[in-house]
Amino acid sequence: MNKFLTEEIVDYLDGTLRSQLFFARDIRVHGQGAEPWKQCSYHAVSVLKNGGVINTRFENDLSKNLMRSKGDVCFLPAYRKRQVEISASDGNREIEITAVGVMFHLCGNLDLLSFWNIPFIFDPEAGRAIDQTIDRLVALEKDKGITSLELLVGRKELVFNLLKLITNASEFRSDASARLFSYKQLEPAVHKMDRDFRNEITVAELAKRCALSRSQFHYNFKRIIGVSPLEYQQQLRLTEAKRLLLQSDESIAVISEKVGWQDQFYFSRLFKKTNACSPTEFRKRNNWGFMFEY
Repeated sequence: MNKFLTEEIVDYLDGTLRSQLFFARDIRVHGQGAEPWKQCSYHAVSVLKNGGVINTRFENDLSKNLMRSKGDVCFLPAYRKRQVEISASDGNREIEITAVGVMFHLCGNLDLLSFWNIPFIFDPEAGRAIDQTIDRLVALEKDKGITSLELLVGRKELVFNLLKLITNASEFRSDASARLFSYKQLEPAVHKMDRDFRNEITVAELAKRCALSRSQFHYNFKRIIGVSPLEYQQQLRLTEAKRLLLQSDESIAVISEKVGWQDQFYFSRLFKKTNACSPTEFRKRNNWGFMFEY
């Protein structure tokens, strides 16, 4: 891991580091203009393989556009709401992208990559190595001639190699130890939400568990976790809903109730707002979808 990691963070890494692979796939799209605004619960790492341009805007910084062209290897952070606009060089030509969705967590759901300042576009040398790893992950998922054990081991090796490449190409944050200290204050609340996200939980109850005022708890939670407590609970529910959509045949109403929403129409509206498609559409067009933990 990064040589600047403090002993305190290394102690947290030991035995608590967990990864999730949400997808690894090829994507082919025509130049189609702007897509709906979208917020994802995973980091997306993607490579633009051929001609065309992809322009990404972030909700909290509309003045800054992230422009990508052929060969660029891009990192899009989790939870940042964004809009993507795709333009092909030739209106009839497809744009080819390879992409993975990943998360790396320490105790509970602390995002390990939050300890680094990660570039949106990697330098060419780092980008080539990341590109090769993504290609190998995509090829691994397509390989029908390997055993389940070989697939599991291959995923684990490549996902953690991707983590090494990303962190080696990034700058370790100077406030990392302070962030870890703040997270330790929030741990009782995070563990409570991870266990009981299906139930109603008040900010006052969570703040009390951390011995903080409501305002200080809310401020620290959003600063360290990246979203508000309510948004965090929603993300936990939506992630579980996605798992059930992909791995069960249960109805939308049953899944909505299982993850904590009695109103399936509210669930469907929120799902579409954050994923740019309805739960039914997500289930139909995501036969590639999977979520593996190591």
